[in-house]
Amino acid sequence: MEENFQTSFGKADLTKMAKAFMNEIIKGGYRAGVYANANWFQNFLDFDELYGTYYIWLAQYNNEPQFKCDMWQ
Repeated sequence: MEENFQTSFGKADLTKMAKAFMNEIIKGGYRAGVYANANWFQNFLDFDELYGTYYIWLAQYNNEPQFKCDMWQ
């Protein structure tokens, strides 16, 4: 998730949408996670609500990741 038009939904609703999508994927027997950049995890998604329940793929071009994550790009 990182399209600018989505920011108008707000952090709580974006987090709910991400969780709803991932829960459907999990119901199908697959693993699910969120791919987003650090700005999105900081400002537009509730990272604490997602981390530990879903896989986190962090896109952040830095010397080290700013957030705990399962994958770091």
